[in-house]
Amino acid sequence: MEPDDAPRWTDCHNHVQLLPVADWDVVLAAMSQAGVVRCVVNATREEEWRAVEELAVAWPERVVPAFGIHPWYAADVAAGWEDRLRSLLERHPRAGVGECGLDGLAAVEQAAQRRVFEAQLGIAGELGRVLTIHCVGGWNGLFEPHTKEPPPPRFLMHGYSGSVETALRL
Repeated sequence: MEPDDAPRWTDCHNHVQLLPVADWDVVLAAMSQAGVVRCVVNATREEEWRAVEELAVAWPERVVPAFGIHPWYAADVAAGWEDRLRSLLERHPRAGVGECGLDGLAAVEQAAQRRVFEAQLGIAGELGRVLTIHCVGGWNGLFEPHTKEPPPPRFLMHGYSGSVETALRL
């Protein structure tokens, strides 16, 4: 039993679903021992959504799921992915959208990344969900959609390496 004043942490970005299923218990137990009481598990493509969902169902008090399409996989989306994402989010009211965003260094067409990101941005706004954003070398593209509609009220910037001015703009 931990003392009441022991630190309690939230790991707001990981990919536990990529580990072998047999390791999930071990990793979550190690997190708990380190004081991590909750974690957000971010999918990066549709093929991972089921594993993230399984983690969230198995550990509902510990795992907050996030379902999305990472910019590295934006060109690989299958028709109807937006409807499947929306349906999954509706089944999991605590789930966020992500990991999504823009990556100026990835070998994926920027137009494809932007289409997929903007769709996820819209879904997150429509359902009032937290958005986990991956943005590497794509800051202008990140701000562009917000000239048409406001940004989501809650979001997490993953791996931020921009300027102070950009942080203030965020």
